[in-house]
Amino acid sequence: MRDKKTLLAAVCIISALLLLIGCFKMPIGYYTFLRIVVFVTSIIVLTGSIKNDMLSLAIVTALIGILFNPILPIYLHSKSVWVILDLLSSGWFVFCSIKHGRD
Repeated sequence: MRDKKTLLAAVCIISALLLLIGCFKMPIGYYTFLRIVVFVTSIIVLTGSIKNDMLSLAIVTALIGILFNPILPIYLHSKSVWVILDLLSSGWFVFCSIKHGRD
């Protein structure tokens, strides 16, 4: 059980770091990669949140997953808006890492 929590925390931290890197000017391929990583991380955190009865964590994480989904991408056409969303999402994954690591 502890290994799953450690793995979940590590996945969240890796996603948070990749989101921070996404705040800088990167090739378009990086943002496609970032969408995939954040989407998969969101699914992992979402399932963990539902299993642990953390509804508020699940709702916010689901919204992040929808925003970053690579299947039907949402284009905001503004780097500054994406930087804000990347920073907020990065902070959220750090929070989830701490929250899931404690429980």
